[in-house]
Amino acid sequence: MRCLVGWLLGVVLWAGTSSAMAALALELDTQGLSTAQQSASQTLLDDAMAHLPPSFKQRLDRTVSVRWSDALPAAAYGEASPVSELELNLKLLPGLTDGSAATQQTGRPHGTVRQELLATVLHELTHIYDRARLWPAEQRAVILRCQRQMQANGDVGLADDCRGETDRRFTLSDDPRLLDLAGWPQSIGQRGQREVDNRQIARSPDLYETTNAREFVAVNMEYFLLDPSYPCRRPELFAWYKAQFGWAPDKAAQCPSELPYLNAGSDFAREPLGKIDPERVYEVDYLLAEANQNWVSRWGHSMLRLVICAPAALAGRIAGWTWTRAWYCRIARSSTMYSSRPGAA
Repeated sequence: MRCLVGWLLGVVLWAGTSSAMAALALELDTQGLSTAQQSASQTLLDDAMAHLPPSFKQRLDRTVSVRWSDALPAAAYGEASPVSELELNLKLLPGLTDGSAATQQTGRPHGTVRQELLATVLHELTHIYDRARLWPAEQRAVILRCQRQMQANGDVGLADDCRGETDRRFTLSDDPRLLDLAGWPQSIGQRGQREVDNRQIARSPDLYETTNAREFVAVNMEYFLLDPSYPCRRPELFAWYKAQFGWAPDKAAQCPSELPYLNAGSDFAREPLGKIDPERVYEVDYLLAEANQNWVSRWGHSMLRLVICAPAALAGRIAGWTWTRAWYCRIARSSTMYSSRPGAA
């Protein structure tokens, strides 16, 4: 009996250790590949693994088989199965092997064939991760709480923070906050139903992202992992991805603190693009003017007025004296710092 207990204890400890060490693995199908092709392919996969967040690899604890295929469409770089298989376009393998893929330009967002292949691996792995419903414990608790609330109170009684949480099917792409940021907002008066079309296309680096939310997540994961300027170009999405994984790439750029704004007046001598340092904004006033008989003013006017502190207020010093920032900005408010135009101070 003692031996049996000891054996069972050993099995439990081994299983616990194996579970703790389980993580994503990419297994290359080497059938038909030369030694050089195997080496170049494995280097690509190792590069992809190095770019992935640690929590991504830990949660997606499975082996994904990777093979080169001649059955993909000519323009496709790769494609993943729902669970654990990834195919890459065989016609791209020669360039990867001889190194020319690293310099061959594609006209696509990531530049070279090599970089597009790397982005493809990351993109397709994100699809597998997204379909696996790998919610962290705190997110799963929110989903369960909202589902219970839905069962008890119905759709009409559902709290705002539960809208979109009761029917979650994907790890990332149906997250309500993601959909807000991505361009699928809630339709007015539809109790949480989302707009069908994404119209946020003016600044899109790749219109494929607007196909649906699943592609949006995978495309933006490419840029989150590979583009150092991503936190500057899409700061809210960068913050969302960072929160999902508790991690951010080491090469993420340090973004300027100033926010740009457009001088849209008729004074063409002014610089058309101005900048505001958020640290200098002391107060934001909302002004509402009453309507009058002029036809363009029948409904009134509204505007925002910023109270912007002088640069000296940031340091809290002026004329050799130390002031609190709030006190100095109050003094500035009654002087030329009080302006109806952002950045006029």
